[in-house]
Amino acid sequence: MDLLAAVKNRLRDLSPGQSAMAVGLVVSLAFLLWPQNRGSTWQSVSGLAFSPNGKQLAIGVYSGRFRALRERWYLSDLFHTAVLASVTDLERATVLGRVGRPGIFNILPEVLIGQSVAFSADGRQLLSAGFDGGLFFWDTAQRRLLSNPKSERLHFRTLASLSQGNRYALALRQFVYLGEFGSDAPLRGLQVGPNVQTLVPAPDGSRFAVGGLGTLDLEVWDSAAGKLLERIEAPEPPDNGDLAPNVTALAWLPDGKTLVAANDKTIQIVDLPSRKVVAVLPERLVLAIAVSPDGKQLASGRFDGLTLWDLPQRKKTEVHFDVPAVETVQFSPDGRRVAAGSNDGTVRIWNLPDHDLAATWTFTRPNDAGLGQFLRVFPLLAWIGVYFYRRWSRRWSERDDALPRV
Repeated sequence: MDLLAAVKNRLRDLSPGQSAMAVGLVVSLAFLLWPQNRGSTWQSVSGLAFSPNGKQLAIGVYSGRFRALRERWYLSDLFHTAVLASVTDLERATVLGRVGRPGIFNILPEVLIGQSVAFSADGRQLLSAGFDGGLFFWDTAQRRLLSNPKSERLHFRTLASLSQGNRYALALRQFVYLGEFGSDAPLRGLQVGPNVQTLVPAPDGSRFAVGGLGTLDLEVWDSAAGKLLERIEAPEPPDNGDLAPNVTALAWLPDGKTLVAANDKTIQIVDLPSRKVVAVLPERLVLAIAVSPDGKQLASGRFDGLTLWDLPQRKKTEVHFDVPAVETVQFSPDGRRVAAGSNDGTVRIWNLPDHDLAATWTFTRPNDAGLGQFLRVFPLLAWIGVYFYRRWSRRWSERDDALPRV
């Protein structure tokens, strides 16, 4: 009680200006210690794309939080950040834009993971994903926004550039939409079989392949005509209760006749003319794959890092990069670099064939940094505190001067 009385007496002795300063300090500490978005953080470097000349690297990052609500966990407060960097200077990467979608969502984070950035065939524009059917087109030289078309569709999380005709493809659930860079024409929609998880164009852009969740079926479509060319169905699942594996990633070999398909259980090499699986690589829980431009190497990303394979020999090499879970991987157009994005928000580039680490860049989540909120609000609070301190100090001084002297 004596302590409480002492605190009350001390507060009564504070001038109005000092009180304002104290309130400002308390509010600032609240911003510092209580982040805006509560819960555990989640992020994914969901997309990497080398420019056609191999000099720039586009990066797409999804971030958000897991929140506990009624004893269940939900994904919430989603953001997509588009970044552009010089391949030789990742540390000076430019954040082109960041778009968010607040609220709580009853979905898995894997639903949002997809190749979320794509260059035009001439490298002059970059396409990045938005929310609520929005897309962003960026000028890669000036690094400025060119346009932000919107639609009534939901969220295009998987993008791909179709080099033929400078077109692009977008995936949304069981639909693929085709458009053209620099054109305001309506998107052309195609209904495909799988619930698309991955979409990759053939080397010449004349076709694209899709695979997805809940099925091992693969489809190959003609990009210009919008017609289904091939459908390779998964074998019937065994009677032991196992479900058909999900297709998590696809890649073309340079010959345009062979697909590499990764799923929950294996990596399969599919010969399209014969419609047969010609090789099975023993690799489980693959998140991302890429084939080198010469077709000799396969890069596979898993929860335990990045592994390089000898494709002609169909076997792993001794090269393994022990990094956090790799969710996207790309070879440079000249095959001299390989880039990987991990779930720690870091992009790494290695030189080939030496395999030395050439550059890194790490994404900083601005939406969960209490310190960032504090720094943003501190100037205003400091100004308010100084203003009231000066004002009330002057009034107290004038009142003291008006008191009769003894």
